[in-house]
Amino acid sequence: MYHKIQKMPIYQRVTMQSTVMKKNFKVLQQGINYWWLLIPLAVTVVLWILIAAVGYPFGRKELEPAAIVVTGLFMLAAALRYLITRHKFFLWGTGLMGLIMCREIHFAGTDPGIYIGILLLFGIALLKYDMLKDYLANPLVINLLLIGFFTYFSSQTIDQRWWKGLPGERIVNVPLEETLELLGHCIIGSAVVFCKSRQQKPGTPRSS
Repeated sequence: MYHKIQKMPIYQRVTMQSTVMKKNFKVLQQGINYWWLLIPLAVTVVLWILIAAVGYPFGRKELEPAAIVVTGLFMLAAALRYLITRHKFFLWGTGLMGLIMCREIHFAGTDPGIYIGILLLFGIALLKYDMLKDYLANPLVINLLLIGFFTYFSSQTIDQRWWKGLPGERIVNVPLEETLELLGHCIIGSAVVFCKSRQQKPGTPRSS
């Protein structure tokens, strides 16, 4: 089958792979509960109010190094689970957390490449869903990834001052952005490292 695909014209291969990715995306969507996005929204509002009202002892100096350490530990934990289980999902997760860690280190000029790398990993997850589905078929994993990336996106809107003009925005801008970013990393890392595979029916082989 692989050799047949290799012999196809490029446009046919792209069309076939696009069809597979669309099909797998629809499968993943079935496990998503968008109501879960209310959780990071509520956390953001509560943190905004608390930081604006009573202050916050942590800033960029403390939270940026913490983000590097946390993402690095999650990357190592995902790699360890891969070495133990040999399941490709944890190899995928190791790459994801590695890219996020590099994003936190802020290597000059690497941001576009890191974002492209993350998009490529998402593409791999869609294209090779059958290889990763033991874990991606778990709705908790998908929803935690959704919440984590949404939390990270929220932190970036605050960093870019989308909400400039709201009460207390100048006060909460830096600490809230850094806190949400760290929280997003923790949620994504938890989805990757602490996840469980879907329940297998007796006699059903696991994908590897």
